[in-house]
Amino acid sequence: MYVSIFATNESTTDCSLVASAIFLIRQYGIPKPENQSLCESYSGPNIKARFVCNDSNTFDGKYHIIEITFTLTGIPTGNPPSLAKSFTMPALKRIILQSEGVANPSINLLELLKSVKSLGEIRLSYDQSISYIPGDFNNFPNLTLFSLFMDMMAIKDSYIVPHNFLNNSINLQSITASFPVSSITIDDSLYFPSLTYYYLHSNCTAGSHHINVTAKSFPNLESFYITLNSGSNITAHLNQDVTKIKQMESIHYRIIIIYLELYPNLLPLFQRYLDDNNIPNLSTNLPNTLRTLSIYNNFNFNGPITESFCGITSLYIGSTAVSSFPDFTVSNKDNLLVTNNNIATIKGDNIGYGSTQSNYTITQAIPNQELSFEYTQATPIPVIPTPVTIILDPQIVQMMMVKGDIKIGQPTILQINQNNITIKFNLDYNPYFNHTITIDNSTACTNLTNIYPSQFECTTPLLSSGDHQLIVSNSYIQSQVPFTINLRSLCQQSTNNCYGGNGQCNANGQCICYSNSFYNNCSKPYPIISSGHYISTNNKYVELNGDFGPSISNQSNIIVLINNTINCVVESLSQFQINCTVDQQPSFGLASVQLQLNNDLNTTARNILYLQSPPSRPSPSPISKSSCEKNTSNCYGHGYCDDNGKCQCQHGYSDIDNCLSKYIINMTITPNTTDPTVSFDIDGTDFLFEMFSIQELNFDKNITKELFISNYTWNVNTTTTDNHTTIVNYQLNTLSSPSPFNNYSTYQPAQVLSTISFSTQPRTVEFGGQQLLLHANSIKLQVNISKWQYSSNLSTLRVVFKTLINNNQSIKFDCIDKDISTLSFDSLSSLQYLRVLKDDIEFKGRFIDVAMSDGRRPTYSQTQHISSTPINDEQSIAMIGIGFPQCQECVLDPDFAALVINPDGYGKCDSKGFSKWKIIVIAVCVSLVMITTVLVIVIAFKKAVQLKFAKRLNKSFTNLSYSLNNLSNSFHNLNRILNQSDTKKVPTPKQP
Repeated sequence: MYVSIFATNESTTDCSLVASAIFLIRQYGIPKPENQSLCESYSGPNIKARFVCNDSNTFDGKYHIIEITFTLTGIPTGNPPSLAKSFTMPALKRIILQSEGVANPSINLLELLKSVKSLGEIRLSYDQSISYIPGDFNNFPNLTLFSLFMDMMAIKDSYIVPHNFLNNSINLQSITASFPVSSITIDDSLYFPSLTYYYLHSNCTAGSHHINVTAKSFPNLESFYITLNSGSNITAHLNQDVTKIKQMESIHYRIIIIYLELYPNLLPLFQRYLDDNNIPNLSTNLPNTLRTLSIYNNFNFNGPITESFCGITSLYIGSTAVSSFPDFTVSNKDNLLVTNNNIATIKGDNIGYGSTQSNYTITQAIPNQELSFEYTQATPIPVIPTPVTIILDPQIVQMMMVKGDIKIGQPTILQINQNNITIKFNLDYNPYFNHTITIDNSTACTNLTNIYPSQFECTTPLLSSGDHQLIVSNSYIQSQVPFTINLRSLCQQSTNNCYGGNGQCNANGQCICYSNSFYNNCSKPYPIISSGHYISTNNKYVELNGDFGPSISNQSNIIVLINNTINCVVESLSQFQINCTVDQQPSFGLASVQLQLNNDLNTTARNILYLQSPPSRPSPSPISKSSCEKNTSNCYGHGYCDDNGKCQCQHGYSDIDNCLSKYIINMTITPNTTDPTVSFDIDGTDFLFEMFSIQELNFDKNITKELFISNYTWNVNTTTTDNHTTIVNYQLNTLSSPSPFNNYSTYQPAQVLSTISFSTQPRTVEFGGQQLLLHANSIKLQVNISKWQYSSNLSTLRVVFKTLINNNQSIKFDCIDKDISTLSFDSLSSLQYLRVLKDDIEFKGRFIDVAMSDGRRPTYSQTQHISSTPINDEQSIAMIGIGFPQCQECVLDPDFAALVINPDGYGKCDSKGFSKWKIIVIAVCVSLVMITTVLVIVIAFKKAVQLKFAKRLNKSFTNLSYSLNNLSNSFHNLNRILNQSDTKKVPTPKQP
């Protein structure tokens, strides 16, 4: 069902309304249905095709089309029906049309619209049906705006505008005729009482037009524009009675004469375009507000151009008779055009008014005296002076353009020393010019250092707390940036509270150390002995390395003692090394060193010297070899005992456990992606060796600081070399702790690096002067600690690791239990080997007694078993610590491997042998009847019961033997029964 949208009393008129809408739909290809459903009720912006209908504010209160709006592309197909010479749309108020083509160009839309007197707004664009202007297109009592735009490039012929075009449209306020007009007449017979804006695009020539604008026709005209096409020649008369005229800025027409003083409403006048006229001169003084004056193509205009023109910012006088100008000079130093942020200044006298070119724009700062030049091209401004031609209009000058930009980033204070401050800032400048850097234009910032591209440091004498300016300047440009100094706060930040609380910042930003054993803002304690050794060619000569203070050369009373008893006479010294000679032969083993400077600065380095005794030559001994064969079951079948009583193992077997285990070479190692934990996983059997913490120990071996590794994250980087070796580097991010803990700020400067490496091939690694053989798939762990802030010159470091060990561990060989020590120590009580057994796998860690101290110097390092904490009856968590002397860079280097125990089963205890061995132990003391009963238990247990039950059973047998020793003669019968029982299936008894 349809509701009629064209309400009327006569059906013929209803049909005319429908026909008018259908005509538009077909003529312009409007995507709307050809029936009453084409209507929409919304009237607003941003709809490209619509018929708006309603019954409000219509002349008869009935439902009508009140608005037609469409913006369409393409050329519609088909031929619309013919219409009468007008539309039947009595309530239409607005038509807005933009189209690229029409179905029937012979039907002029203006002919159809001229009868629609209800229209208040007509906006037409590019309508190809409008090939002429109807002579009777006038008398629109409600029309307020008329706009007709045509495609200037597509139109072949110009339009003749009828004399009465839009005449007597008493409410019309704006006319825009943007189409080429070849003929038009505007005189005082026309009547536009409300018109304020008139725009005309002229293609007229002499004799084809008459334009005389009077107040009678245009009593309210404010803006009058005429744009000329190329070749057009038009004369317009603007009568002085048109007193409301306000805008003539964009007028381009030939004018008979203009008296500017007759138009008070033009003031303040900023622009005046009088191009293509026949003006000989200006008969009045120019307004003070005038900034743009164009007299282009006024061939008879001869000026004169006087000083009164100097206030104009843009003066266009091309194609005139002007022949002279006031003298001009450009006063820029060295004729340079120095830019800053693409802007430069041109100064002088009568230098012109500026211009706009393709690559720059020149505007006035002070008319005719100072111009602002802005470079607009994408090509960078040259960094050395380059000739350019500058059009100042009317002047043209040759100048040298160069980039002078100075861009400064926000300064930061890097360091406050006793006499100066180091400032860091970003700086972008042109090195062609000499630059100076000052603070507050008074204090020089010297020692400028380019530490990174566009990043600089400079040093200034101590500044007071408060606000300052960092100023960078050359002869042309100056740039500055403010910054604030709080010396106490900066000292606290830059020194981390005098490096972990070793002192206190004063008001001048200087660290006052709590002890005279610190220097460099309390960051470096001294004296420190970080490493020491006897010279190999003369073990009376001792070399000590460390930090003995910046004024060591001024010390006169230096005492060095070995073990507090042996005097070591100083031969030479520097801040970082002391060489001395002991007056007697030192003892073999470890020795401590005591150092005293001027009776008030002392230090002691425990066990810093190690004199190894020369190896002795043991003589061949049959007993030693025999003992080796007995104790090791002839090297467990995987080697042989040499004459010195040592096992010489087959390839791949470990000499540490006398050839019992063999290195596993066919396995895949997956490094930890989050932290440097040594990990093996062999068919579900795993082993972990995890870094736990770094401890600072005082002289009494008590913990004064501790950095817990788990509270931080690691930055991880993995590389592979030579297709065999994988290296994973870890760097501890000491800023990653999620919350403050344990004096967090104390550890901020510390740097902790760790490297895990492994290879599918055997390799030899040098560390601390030793050549270490690493079997295939052994894992090498290196830890490097630097920039630790020590609390005292007596402090040392200890790196703590944790791992899971067995409370007791043993293997069975030839049916005999052999205990395997988890921890093996050397003669100096330093841990050498860690061995953890799981199933048939042995995980082994090797710890050498050497660490690397400052400058890669080897020094003695002791590995300690700190503690073991049981977690159940079988396992404990072991804490292992590797110690360092006090060093600014400390490096440790243990390694780990996985081995399989007795891989070929040599010496394995089989079922028959196990039964006989057990019976032999108890045969001499058990009766035949009792042994038969017990034998059943033994046979069952040897199949299903674990080792601990077998031991308990052995203990029961031993107790029985004391009460049954009178049956020892039953041994022969017992063997017979045993042999028979091996072939029988004996039921398994329940466990007691």
